[in-house]
Amino acid sequence: MQARFAEALEGMTRALGEYLARKPSRGKRARAHRDRALQMLSELVGALVLARAVAVADPALSDEILAANRRGLG
Repeated sequence: MQARFAEALEGMTRALGEYLARKPSRGKRARAHRDRALQMLSELVGALVLARAVAVADPALSDEILAANRRGLG
């Protein structure tokens, strides 16, 4: 299970990194795009976990978490 998850995460990271670069990159620049992609994916997953954790008890807070994350990723 972890191996498949890692493969999927690697694919998402690669795709997002290339999107950020607007073209495939190499070297230090590629590393910076990969780092940013990993950071963005981590923020997205964290925001979803937090928003879902409070969604029933406090829907407004759930929406606020997602909105704040959207603004932060921009």
